[in-house]
Amino acid sequence: MRIARTLQLALCGATLCAALAFTVRADDYNEKTVVTFSESVQIPGQVLPAGTYTFMLLDSPADRNLVEVWNADQSNLLATLQAIPDIHMPPPDHPMYSPDHATFELDEQPAGHPLLLRSFFFPGSLDGFQFVYHTAQPTR
Repeated sequence: MRIARTLQLALCGATLCAALAFTVRADDYNEKTVVTFSESVQIPGQVLPAGTYTFMLLDSPADRNLVEVWNADQSNLLATLQAIPDIHMPPPDHPMYSPDHATFELDEQPAGHPLLLRSFFFPGSLDGFQFVYHTAQPTR
């Protein structure tokens, strides 16, 4: 009887640990990143005026390369963008690498055009996404 009770408690404890581990991982699942741009920025298909935006991965296990762009309070989905995985390799002391902040790589365009958002990387990570622009849109 005592062994059965101990086994039952161990099983409950293991189940609880597994549930908590999943919950903690779920926070990182969508890689939610909030950014404020001080000037207009072009993303594939549109231009975002200066302001605050939320970038996150689409909640889909089938395709982890779709990035959603939301307004600041996530009440309006502005775009769902196809992206390709990207890796950058700056040394940890390089200003581009920040364990606390996301890195957005922007390209300049001709005068009168907004900056082009080429790719972004998650806080403290070398993994990120490069955006896919169609041939009619500017590229790197």
